[in-house]
Amino acid sequence: MRPLVVATAFLATGWAFGAGVDLELRSAKTQQLVLEPPDFHLVLVNHGARPVSVALTAVSQPRLRIETDEGWVDCRRDSSGLPGGSLVRWTRIAHGGEVELDLPTDGCPSTAMDPPGAAKYWVEVPARYRLQAEITLKAPARSKGETTAPDDAFTGVLTSNIVSIDVNEPGGVDAQALAWSREHNDSPFCRAALKTFPSSRYAAIALLPHIDVVRSEPRKVKTSIEREIFLVTRSVPDPDAPDGWRSLWGPDLARWSIEHAERILREHPDFSYAGQLRLAIGINQIAAGKESDGRKLLRQLADHPDTREGAWAKEFLGANGQ
Repeated sequence: MRPLVVATAFLATGWAFGAGVDLELRSAKTQQLVLEPPDFHLVLVNHGARPVSVALTAVSQPRLRIETDEGWVDCRRDSSGLPGGSLVRWTRIAHGGEVELDLPTDGCPSTAMDPPGAAKYWVEVPARYRLQAEITLKAPARSKGETTAPDDAFTGVLTSNIVSIDVNEPGGVDAQALAWSREHNDSPFCRAALKTFPSSRYAAIALLPHIDVVRSEPRKVKTSIEREIFLVTRSVPDPDAPDGWRSLWGPDLARWSIEHAERILREHPDFSYAGQLRLAIGINQIAAGKESDGRKLLRQLADHPDTREGAWAKEFLGANGQ
């Protein structure tokens, strides 16, 4: 997995003078196939010398925008999922700390000229795209359990860095999978496409959420392994099953995860999420009783804490790296 692409630029005003709060838009990749979902992470980072507090409400939900031939265009916004201002606690960000924000990314048009109802989204059209996020942080009229804002409250408008992504037309088996999906008015990530084109990158992306562990909390995963509940029964994709799924648990589940992760790495050595697949292999090895092999792999990943999987592995192993 490539290091996260990020450079920061921002404009802010706030009560916490010189707070050094930045909005960073990060991407795990600079290239992706047509219809491949982006992998953005939007974070508030406190580069200042002291902690700051921010109020995250529905009003302050970040917005994403995309550059078109006619300038910057706002992507579709979804206000669901964030509570109203009167129900929000202040979130404190320590010096050097960060808070990840929810950022809907599926509503960006490929061009400002697309008529309503007929728009093609940017992931559908090969081109180079530039995207940027913005957030307005305001103090809610009344925070839950509080009547006044904290002394270290930060408010203002933050604009992120610009991230460039190339959307490319696929070739080889990926092109076959995409053409098949268009002919059948379906998705290259669907069960039938996985069965017909199991070695496509689209199939690898579809399998990733069922293998990946990086979105889980390292300490919770460690505890679940110690309690022997990590490999509980779970449904995994199986294109040969009548409904496209089968239930696995214990060593069978670990073997399924390891085998599919290793196959993806063999078939796609430049896979954007290769590091996350290696992390999943190591964790499943530990859970299945091959602790020495698993920890060896995690230590290799932890040597690169600038990557998402490296930071995850380092936290899982602990301060002593064991």
